[in-house]
Amino acid sequence: MTAQLDHPPAPPAGDARAPVIAVRGLVKTYGKVEAVRGIDLDVVPGEIFGFLGPNGAGKTTTIQILCTLLRATAGSATVAGHDVDSDPDGVRSRIGLVFQDPSLDIQLTARENLDFHAMLYDVPRWARRRRIDAVLEMVGLQDRATSLVNTFSGGMKRRLEIARGILHAPQVLFLDEPTQGLDPQTRARIWEYLNELRRSEDITIFMTTHYMDEAEYCERIAIIDHGHIVAQGTPDQLKGTVGGDVVTASTGDDTAAVAELSAKLGVNATVTELARDAVALRQAAAQTPRWQRTLRGVYVIWYRDILRYWRDRSRLAASLAQPLLFLLVFGIGFSSALGRVGNASGTASFGGPGGSVSYVQYIYPGVVGMAVLFTAMFSSMSIVWDREFGFLKEILVAPIDRTAVAIGKALGGATQAMFQGLIMIAFGPVVGVHLSVLTVLEVIPILFVLAFTLTAFGVAIAARMRSMQGFQVIMNFLLMPIFFLSGSLFPLVGLPAWMTVLTRVDPVAYGIAPLRTAVLSTTGAPGAVTRELASVTWFGWTVPSILSLGILASIGAVCLAIGIRAFRVRD
Repeated sequence: MTAQLDHPPAPPAGDARAPVIAVRGLVKTYGKVEAVRGIDLDVVPGEIFGFLGPNGAGKTTTIQILCTLLRATAGSATVAGHDVDSDPDGVRSRIGLVFQDPSLDIQLTARENLDFHAMLYDVPRWARRRRIDAVLEMVGLQDRATSLVNTFSGGMKRRLEIARGILHAPQVLFLDEPTQGLDPQTRARIWEYLNELRRSEDITIFMTTHYMDEAEYCERIAIIDHGHIVAQGTPDQLKGTVGGDVVTASTGDDTAAVAELSAKLGVNATVTELARDAVALRQAAAQTPRWQRTLRGVYVIWYRDILRYWRDRSRLAASLAQPLLFLLVFGIGFSSALGRVGNASGTASFGGPGGSVSYVQYIYPGVVGMAVLFTAMFSSMSIVWDREFGFLKEILVAPIDRTAVAIGKALGGATQAMFQGLIMIAFGPVVGVHLSVLTVLEVIPILFVLAFTLTAFGVAIAARMRSMQGFQVIMNFLLMPIFFLSGSLFPLVGLPAWMTVLTRVDPVAYGIAPLRTAVLSTTGAPGAVTRELASVTWFGWTVPSILSLGILASIGAVCLAIGIRAFRVRD
């Protein structure tokens, strides 16, 4: 329930309530550069607090510390009663954040962006759709709910980001340069939405800006320059721009309370759906166990990656084209060429007097492995993409354990890679590869372990990369050696000693070996031939398939742990 009063607000300086944001001696340094130099400030519940200053003054750095994206060098800060350093999860569950740079997923619709955000913040199903409809209406985007974000103008994207920031009913909403780069008309409309937000929900707004006219919308401002707060107080112009107080209250019977306020005091009071939901959502968020938030985060990240993959049909076609080309060139063309040179049958084969297998049958598991390898590695590239385009910040500031980011990305990439592998399995009979139903059932878990390990390997690398160019350089350096040294195209026997050592540390080799063993089992070749053609050896000892899978899974677990650690580190 909200009520509009007829008198201006009293200065917050006299407010006896405990501050919702309290900062003491906050310092952040990057080497010898001091971005924030010992600032102190308090923000009381329900006010709009402005952080005013030129570019590079330390505004964004301060917000990133308060939102737990950066770790302070010295000093302390609490948000909604939770310490940003010792209890970052508690802070994240009670804040909303609109970043300075765009952070929407432009390949999703407006509703899908909000739906993913609602799931990350544990908005219950009963409230999710109603909540999304309400915030879209508030920012005037209800008629574009199903439109892809890449069709939006800059102002529409900004309004959608604000809608996303308030969707989960945060206690504190951080706005980092909310109208930067927008035209005056769009800036004015966004402030209309923010004022409407003040009237509909009990929320504290902490915003940064370098526009003097925007600071007049705030009840108090702090001016920061070169990392120091040089002035704090209430702008004189505020009295002429603010019409009156907005009081938000919750009662046992809001409808009866509205009638009584109108009859006795002549106050214009209304009951809002957003205000009613806010209390329930905050209570639900506070009661959600940590493990449940983590599992939900894994699901949301996995589902988003799968949705993006399914919509990008060109990526699906391209990732299939290269393995199919290899299968045709190496498996059929190269086999025929070798066959004409080497034997009268016209096809190349491996083996000896005890039995042999065709080169097509031999190379086929390697080509399947190649499809898995390339898809898994490049699916992890989405981490770098999300970092460059800002969406990763949306995930990192969510109230989920950072473990969920690495696991969700690994599972998402593994699902995509496994799907690619299964498509290649389906092409087997087309090129003359013999596969039984039992063989396919045996191959599926092998594909999953291989796909998960390779994606985890990619996640471990991508989690530490800051640019797409850097990630591509590393991938181009690693991919082909990993593929060729895995035994995908030729048996790992009779190699030079130095190359044999490299094959033993190649994770793909431990996936190709059991995969090839399963595929060759349908040819009727003697076990000795299969072991010679399909196994990794250690000093003459053949590594069993089950041990190969165990080694592969262990490598995946180590890579995943490295990725988790990288996401947990705050600069």
